[in-house]
Amino acid sequence: MALAAFINPSPVMIIIAVFSCMEIVRIVEAEVKSLREREFISAGRMLGFSNMHIVFRQLLPKPIGPIIVAQL
Repeated sequence: MALAAFINPSPVMIIIAVFSCMEIVRIVEAEVKSLREREFISAGRMLGFSNMHIVFRQLLPKPIGPIIVAQL
């Protein structure tokens, strides 16, 4: 079903997909806002890590747990 929606998406499928992911977006946004002022982010900046490294290696893996719980 997911493959059919990807190959030939109808407007209804696109609307459902956009509105169903809003909960996940809110969870990620709240989690990232709370994490960006934490000590490990400051330590990464002091060690000279690039912003991309901090985002992809330190910041984005953290909200995975709340996202999994929200989907159950």
